[in-house]
This record gives sequence, C-alpha cells and structure tokens, in this order.
Amino acid sequence: MNTVRDRFYAAQGWVAAKLLALKRDEEGATMIEYALIAALVAVAAIAVLKTLGTDITAKFRAVVNALK
Repeated sequence: MNTVRDRFYAAQGWVAAKLLALKRDEEGATMIEYALIAALVAVAAIAVLKTLGTDITAKFRAVVNALK
C-alpha cells in the first residue's frame, strides 16, 4: 500500500543516493585536476631541464678540461 510516508521515504532515499553520487563525482574530478597539475609540472620541469641541461653539461666539461 503506497502511503504518503512510503513515497516520502522513497524520495528521500533517491535524493540521498543522488547526493552521494555527486560527492563521488567531485572526488573523481579533484583527482583528475591533481593529475593534470602534476602533468603540467612534469612538462615544465622537462622543458627547463632540457634547456639547462646543455648549459650545465658545457660548464662541467669546461671544469673537467681545466682540471686536466
């Protein structure tokens, strides 16, 4: 028998399930945001190290040659 109380509890359960799903989705979005930030930092670090790597290598070679 469907009473108003039964319908209310069914609606309440439906809303609770939707809110829980929304919370889970936000956690997933946060993880994706952190992954994107980490990827951006990694790309920037690689670019900087590639640029500085040749300069640092040349300086170390100059030091090694000076010590010989």
